[in-house]
Amino acid sequence: MARLRRHDVRQAGAGRCVELSHPYILLNIYMYMSSHPPIPVKRLQYEASSGRLVAAPDKTPFIRGPIPLRWLGKAAALPGKTLNVALALWWLHGMSNGEPFKLTGAALKHLNIERNAASAGLARLERAGLIAVQRRPGQRPTVSIVACGG
Repeated sequence: MARLRRHDVRQAGAGRCVELSHPYILLNIYMYMSSHPPIPVKRLQYEASSGRLVAAPDKTPFIRGPIPLRWLGKAAALPGKTLNVALALWWLHGMSNGEPFKLTGAALKHLNIERNAASAGLARLERAGLIAVQRRPGQRPTVSIVACGG
């Protein structure tokens, strides 16, 4: 393969194909990407009435219900950020369709919970009998929500 020169890269355009795996081009792409802000990405959806692609509305995170009020009341009575942790757990519970799930940093970040507050909240919820937690060294805790009986 012949070496590409800077002139070849500048002249590439209509009717010419430049191999993108060439090291010089990859370096230029990296330099461009590191010095320019990211390109905004728009989600599109098909609009059947007009037959065109239109910008899709932004998806907003939500907590899937129903959340038993008795369960929520018990969590709200606990001190600190325990209620925030409980809401993060219900958010993840809804996305996992009721299966045991791992507590994620994104869930904590959405509800403004620090890592040590999350650990304390998990311990409080577990002692109150609202959740079951399986801990393994070096891994995030796996959580199951326990149904709150009458």
